[in-house]
Amino acid sequence: MSLDAIINRINKKYGEGSVIKGAQLVSQKIERVPTGSLALDLTLGGGWPLNQWHEIIGEESSGKTVLALKTIAKNQQLDPKYTAFWVAAESLPMDWAQKLGVDLSRFLVHDTNVMEEAFDAVLEVLGSREVDCVVVDSLPALMPAVEEEQAMADFAVGAHARLTNKFTRKGHKETKRSLIEYDRPVLGIMINQWRSKIGVLHGDPRTTPGGLGKNYFFFTRSEVRRTDWLTHPDLKDADSKPLRIGQRTAIRVFKNKSAAGQRKAEVDFYFADGGPVDAGSYDTFTDVVNIALATETVMRKGRTYYYEGEKLGVGRAEFEERLREDTQLADEISQKVLAGPKAPEPEKAAAPVKKAVAKKAPAKKRIVSKKSK
Repeated sequence: MSLDAIINRINKKYGEGSVIKGAQLVSQKIERVPTGSLALDLTLGGGWPLNQWHEIIGEESSGKTVLALKTIAKNQQLDPKYTAFWVAAESLPMDWAQKLGVDLSRFLVHDTNVMEEAFDAVLEVLGSREVDCVVVDSLPALMPAVEEEQAMADFAVGAHARLTNKFTRKGHKETKRSLIEYDRPVLGIMINQWRSKIGVLHGDPRTTPGGLGKNYFFFTRSEVRRTDWLTHPDLKDADSKPLRIGQRTAIRVFKNKSAAGQRKAEVDFYFADGGPVDAGSYDTFTDVVNIALATETVMRKGRTYYYEGEKLGVGRAEFEERLREDTQLADEISQKVLAGPKAPEPEKAAAPVKKAVAKKAPAKKRIVSKKSK
């Protein structure tokens, strides 16, 4: 049987498009959505890749939930139909989500910490093809039903990892979308936490709940870590120390299947008023300034900043203030930074130069004298 006949039989048995030629996909690019932070978008390769699951890991109060909520808020701002489904295994105050910019009318919450119930709900929602984002917050807070039914002295070793790995296999099928037809894309986010291994003397002593098998399932894995506090310039707290109104968060993408891995982004987040942006916001202007200068989208000559020949200010403070006032200009620079540098046009091949070939002088005839004969 020929290869074409085999392909036709597979497509007939499992559905049209089960086997297609790579040439049909060469023009397709991975669809992505923004995270709310320009620096993280660039680190991921342009934003979160769609139709995949992503793991966000970190210590407590490091900014994991904020990152997921800011992703939803940013995409709801761009798309009036963007809908998210949130599994709240941990408490999630709605006023805090709203303060971060989430539209609660397009934000569905399933409040449970029973593992089987949470995973079944996620699979059904994914199968509906009517949501744009699914978040599980968080994996360590989910409890297998067998553990819930047991007494405190009983053991249920491995139940959490077995259920997690089963979900990753079933979840991959429900998250997958058609390659040849339009199918509403979806973003999956799993929030996890670091735990300490027992008796480890060498190597990384940290691990994550859910077993090792799940790590192969995630398209990207990112670590969120607070690196510094952002303080109010004038106010003091009860200990006469500068009042903390925000934090600087470092996000290290250590697994990335669609862009370079082991990249790190930094973003400033303000959880209280008194900073350059409103409470519940990223300071995206700092992102724009840092990346625009690093990519030479904005040029600096001495203390003066220029964008496409236009003077934007003298000194960094004046330049940042200009961007904060002109949001249209800030968005234009952001889009240009995200697009990346233009590919250089190929040089035209020079016309071949004909080399002058020197003509050989005619050989002189040898005259033989009669005596030599």
